Amino acid sequence: MASATFFYACLLDNGFLFLVFSVICLFSQNNNETSFLLDMKPKVYIVIYGRGGHQEQMLRLCRHGLFKNVPNEQLIAFTDSETPITETIGKTIHFREFRDKYSRLKTLVFLPFNVIKLVYKSFEMMVRYDIRGVIVTGPGVAIIPSIIFSLFRKKLVVFETWSKYYKGSLTGRVLYRFAGLFIIQNKSLKKIYPDAQYLGRL
Repeated sequence: MASATFFYACLLDNGFLFLVFSVICLFSQNNNETSFLLDMKPKVYIVIYGRGGHQEQMLRLCRHGLFKNVPNEQLIAFTDSETPITETIGKTIHFREFRDKYSRLKTLVFLPFNVIKLVYKSFEMMVRYDIRGVIVTGPGVAIIPSIIFSLFRKKLVVFETWSKYYKGSLTGRVLYRFAGLFIIQNKSLKKIYPDAQYLGRL
């Protein structure tokens, strides 16, 4: 065990080797190795939200005390907002908005780069941190990382946006299949999401 511990410590000193080794362990069936690495990683929660109403819903979750027992440095945000939440969230990773409202060309040009960055950052988070949970208020920026985190058995909580009454959002319809807990803010959506939980509006 001592030699194994020395080997892991050497890997930690080399960021690239640590990245490669950790990704291998993510796919490994050896639970002892994976547990050992998790014990060495800082514990964090990932929050994912977009601009506008999606950000406001995440802000209300923060102000309602959802993370009151979580230190700021243990909260990491994925967002496309130009003015991210900083009062309770310690670190923010910014992405371009998936759809450029003013240029279809920009949407098509930047989409592949956005996807690659989302995939890379999602795996980087799993390599560097012990992710205790992922909380999502949408929209499109949330789909790729949420699916990745869910496939690696991270706890995923998804809030369908409060602006939907009779038809689910694209993000909601996709992530409903992956979420451990899916929350709706309008009772009428029970017909679309029968297993969702209604907890009222934020």
